[in-house]
Amino acid sequence: MHATKNRAQIPTRELEYLLPEIEGCLSRLLEMEIVYHLRLEQLKLDLEEIEDCNLKRLFRMVDSNRKRYIDQASVNGFLKRMGHLVQPKEVVSIVRRLDIDGDHKISFHEFVEAVSPVSPEIMPPPQRLSEVAAGAYVSFEGPERGPGGGSLAHTGDRNFRVYHPRSLE
Repeated sequence: MHATKNRAQIPTRELEYLLPEIEGCLSRLLEMEIVYHLRLEQLKLDLEEIEDCNLKRLFRMVDSNRKRYIDQASVNGFLKRMGHLVQPKEVVSIVRRLDIDGDHKISFHEFVEAVSPVSPEIMPPPQRLSEVAAGAYVSFEGPERGPGGGSLAHTGDRNFRVYHPRSLE
């Protein structure tokens, strides 16, 4: 049973409430977003630690036509060269996520922003990363939140709880 089914409905406006199904779905969406973010941050940290990593060279690998920007065709071509077959909507999604200024192109500055770690301080300790990689859900807790299920860990001034997929059912 999911935790949201045990709580009262959350008011959205005066006399309006989210249905438990909607709240549960939104909660799972945000949980997956946290897992995605942590996995992505770890990949960025791993990339940063490689001695021979040169961001300009990486950018040029994707911008094989030397247009000084990465567009959908560049992303698609790079992924094909790397052996990945992707759907056009996936390529659009990648460009949208990395394109900060909305011009449908990824500049070198946007590329650097995309591959640089944003918040290494939120990463769980190394022993917890394998659980996150295995699909566990990580919940950050402030002092006002109660313990709940999962296994509690602490990093700096933040607690976080690791929930394995079977404990979310």
